[in-house]
Amino acid sequence: MKKMQKLLLNQLQIGYVVFMNTMRWFHKKAAELDYEEYGQMLEMLRQGADAARGDDTSKLKSLVSEWVNCEFKPDPPVDPDDKHSRGFTNDACSRLLCPSELDWNNPA
Repeated sequence: MKKMQKLLLNQLQIGYVVFMNTMRWFHKKAAELDYEEYGQMLEMLRQGADAARGDDTSKLKSLVSEWVNCEFKPDPPVDPDDKHSRGFTNDACSRLLCPSELDWNNPA
């Protein structure tokens, strides 16, 4: 258990150092704010991070479906806006999702 705690502390410390090096203004600005303003600033940072992840995910859906359609030419093609045309319902996607130790072509 101590090894896991040490690992977690190391990860938190690395995250803190990267954060502080990336956002050098943060510490000074945080020291100038009262408790409520500080909480609002943290909430805005969290919302910005969430929005960035959402943008990345939506771009990834269209890029991956475009790649699958060009590379594997599935019939019907993968529609990035229709989740029912992705995953195991689509043969090309199924081949990519299938564990490597299994043969997708083997019906058994």
